[in-house]
Amino acid sequence: RPAGIPAGGQYASQPHPKPGYHLDAEVGTDSKGDLRFPGRFDDAEAVAWRSAGISRHEATTWRLVTAYQEPPVTPEEAAEWGREMRVIQAGSWRGAGFTAASAARWSKAGLTEPLDASRWIKEGFDDPTVARTWKAEGFDAPEARSWVDAGFGTATALRWGNAGFAPSEASRVRRGGRLDPTEVDAGGW
Repeated sequence: RPAGIPAGGQYASQPHPKPGYHLDAEVGTDSKGDLRFPGRFDDAEAVAWRSAGISRHEATTWRLVTAYQEPPVTPEEAAEWGREMRVIQAGSWRGAGFTAASAARWSKAGLTEPLDASRWIKEGFDDPTVARTWKAEGFDAPEARSWVDAGFGTATALRWGNAGFAPSEASRVRRGGRLDPTEVDAGGW
């Protein structure tokens, strides 16, 4: 090894030159324009994270994962998220605007991606188990919304859709008294 190259661990073992700072990592700036160290916490911050039951490693990970999210994650919020899912997952859900409880409901229902859950919510599906049922049958959120608006449940929408009917056509045919799509030719009813 060339002279002057430190062996592993030497940086971590040296104290930070600014009193009251702890841990490792360097990125970003604070409100004063000084470097902000996501892995370095002043004494009050370190106590707050520890009091919330968050390890140094987890606290550093939270800061890195949510570095561009506003407002910044608090130790209490991180602890709440930590009861529901891992930090990386939680950071994605939080960044998409979900609360810990809401993210847990959607994730436990099988919709594990925040963007996917957001699409279902945008289409008016507030119950993740209902969204999961439609998704399991192969419907995306806008398509499921069309069938629901036309008065169909999952099973009947699947039957009419497989027979070649669009939601509005199927609704018209049903209003005309035909309850079974096999009784009608989708192209020439």
